[in-house]
Amino acid sequence: MPQEHYGFPREQKYSNTRSPWSIHNIDSFPKKKAFMEKTRAWAKSWKGLIDKGFKNELRKGEVLAHPKIDGSFNTISTKRPPTIKPLMTGGTDAESRLKKLKSLLEKKIITPEE
Repeated sequence: MPQEHYGFPREQKYSNTRSPWSIHNIDSFPKKKAFMEKTRAWAKSWKGLIDKGFKNELRKGEVLAHPKIDGSFNTISTKRPPTIKPLMTGGTDAESRLKKLKSLLEKKIITPEE
């Protein structure tokens, strides 16, 4: 997001060492320093959710209940999800369909729930 989205005016271009956002200069800008500390805390608050995601234990509700960086929350869409076309058409037998589904699951194209 551009810095003006968070209430900071667009600034001139600086070299990395002269930028007010630089770690060496930010102490001179209390509002920017507070924003960066808030951002850092927000990022750390996601760590537990990310760890759960890697263990395949993360639930959609936990993500939706976590605030966005601006303090707002995600909302559940009222749109219907797109229709998923059948993986196989025609009169295939159950065994070949299960083999196809297992192959897709092993390739991580589908999830166990799907």
